[in-house]
Parts: sequence; C-alpha cells; structure tokens
Amino acid sequence: MKINVTQILETILNKGASDLHFSINSKPIYRLSGLLIPLDEYDPLTIDDLENVLVQLLEDQQREIFEINKILKKYFKILVAA
Repeated sequence: MKINVTQILETILNKGASDLHFSINSKPIYRLSGLLIPLDEYDPLTIDDLENVLVQLLEDQQREIFEINKILKKYFKILVAA
C-alpha cells in the first residue's frame, strides 16, 4: 500500500493521537495516551516508503539536510476546526 501521509494524519487525529513515527521495517506508529500503537492496516515500511513520506513532508533543503545527517525530527502543528 502506497503511503499517503495526509490520510494517515487524518486517521490518527480522529483517534486522538499526538505523535506519528516512521521507521524502516516498522509499521507507522502513533502515540495515544503515552502508548505507541502500530497502524496495523499498513505493512512494515521500506526505504522506498520512507522516501515517499519525505517527499510528501519536506522541502528540498530539508531533504538535503536529512541526506547528510541521516536523522530527522520534524514537528508540525495541526489546527483542527471544532
């Protein structure tokens, strides 16, 4: 299944999650009330999946920094209309 970050974010926000984690060989994981919970509808992520995620989330300069450092912590503030 191709990763659609927007769809994943909508799913976890509807569950009340606070964080979303991506890692190679793991399913996407979200944090809910301090617990890390895998999104079982996804397969473990490959390198290609994570590259797809990065393309969706990062600007070119941010991707270049990731290529150099090989680690990334990216925070987004999402405003939800009531």
